[in-house]
Amino acid sequence: MANAVKRLVEALSLQFISMSVFRLEGWKTPPRRLPYSILWYVTEGEFTVYVDGAAHAGQAGRLYLLPCNAWVDCKTHTERMTYVSVRFQAEISILKHRGWIDILRLPVTTDVPQASFAPVVERMLAEEARQSAAQSLLLHAGLTELIGLVIDRAHPLAGHEAIPAKEPSREPFDIDPRVQTVIEYMICHPGKFPMLADLCDLVELSEAQLRHLFYRDTGMSPLKYIHFLKTEHAKTELQRTESRISDIALQLGFADANYFSRAFRKAAGCSPVEFRRRMRHHDWG
Repeated sequence: MANAVKRLVEALSLQFISMSVFRLEGWKTPPRRLPYSILWYVTEGEFTVYVDGAAHAGQAGRLYLLPCNAWVDCKTHTERMTYVSVRFQAEISILKHRGWIDILRLPVTTDVPQASFAPVVERMLAEEARQSAAQSLLLHAGLTELIGLVIDRAHPLAGHEAIPAKEPSREPFDIDPRVQTVIEYMICHPGKFPMLADLCDLVELSEAQLRHLFYRDTGMSPLKYIHFLKTEHAKTELQRTESRISDIALQLGFADANYFSRAFRKAAGCSPVEFRRRMRHHDWG
């Protein structure tokens, strides 16, 4: 499972939108559906935030993660409430149109120590006010660090003690758990080309049932999704390593590097060599 989470995190893309400081008195909001994800850093006050009807107690010094498309409302229990709101978009490329927070099973109330995340938020606020030429990059870096701290806290390394959950984990929504099991198996075994029958045995479904569920939840057949995952994995290897194309092909279960290159071109619109060249030009140009 750790490898599956790592691969999902590698496929996570973040886009910073904006951030603001709010100071409110006697506040109660009507329910609203969030058009983006939000991180709250509460610096003063106590409150209750309702996410899709579930209540979460809030207090100063904590970090709260509110998912995109959730219905959210909030009421304060103290005279004043002060918090920093960081608004952003996020998506896991290998599970598009699925909620990234639910896929990664991240809680609304996080256990990230204030000493770890508060300096990051303060730097972001200073950068927001400074209006530098590199502002967008620095704010994006701050957002990435904050989300990294949340994920690291929710999914500690093997051998480290897991952080006790403060609330029940939400189940992934709008995706069948059997489809998720198959996807996690694919992610954990990038070098295999599993037969459809083997995947069906894994989740005790007929081939027709698995095809139906897979297409409904991913928009792809199981075979097409395997190639999609392999292409995404190859992109990561091409961009981050110096590995030879033939070695990457073997790592992904392709005995023929030429066949791998043709499959990659069909999926990515360019050859592996061209993709690596473009990424390096993008990094340095």
